[in-house]
Amino acid sequence: AGSPGGRDRQGRTVSRLSADTALLEVFLPPGEVHCTSVPSRVTTILGSCVAVCLWDNVRHVGGMNHFILPYRRDNGPSPRFGDFAIARLMEEMRHLGCHAGSLRAKVFGGAAVLPLAAGGDPVGDQNVRVALEQLLEHGIPVIARRTGGRSGLLIRLFTESGDVLVRRVAAIAVGAMGSGDA
Repeated sequence: AGSPGGRDRQGRTVSRLSADTALLEVFLPPGEVHCTSVPSRVTTILGSCVAVCLWDNVRHVGGMNHFILPYRRDNGPSPRFGDFAIARLMEEMRHLGCHAGSLRAKVFGGAAVLPLAAGGDPVGDQNVRVALEQLLEHGIPVIARRTGGRSGLLIRLFTESGDVLVRRVAAIAVGAMGSGDA
């Protein structure tokens, strides 16, 4: 059995799994970034939000962000916005000794689960677009992608291997979550 859960300095839910798996369990809420060199399983749930998972194929470390909107407007810097969240993710990976040339990306989310404003570009599409544009600008290849659709996703990043487990979540469950993600 694992030890009881708690919160890290950023308020993310963290608990130790059983000794036979030796993975740190992290739940990543919307508007957060988590990178680690400790073997971990990072889980989040996405609707129109997007998560970018980065993995360093030399150092075998990984990280994930979970952003809500593509660009910050008048607000200060916040990982709730894709343009800042991707920069923060890259910065935290660099602090772990990673180099852009050894990073690989996987992009998830961007579902059409919010009502569309008249003549508007769906926020999920905008989120996916900013993620792909930012990764291209940094020269980081996207090696896997599951974006769009009409259902939310539960994703689990295994930071040591870069593997990501993806499960579809019923739209009603995602909408009932609140927390800024639809």
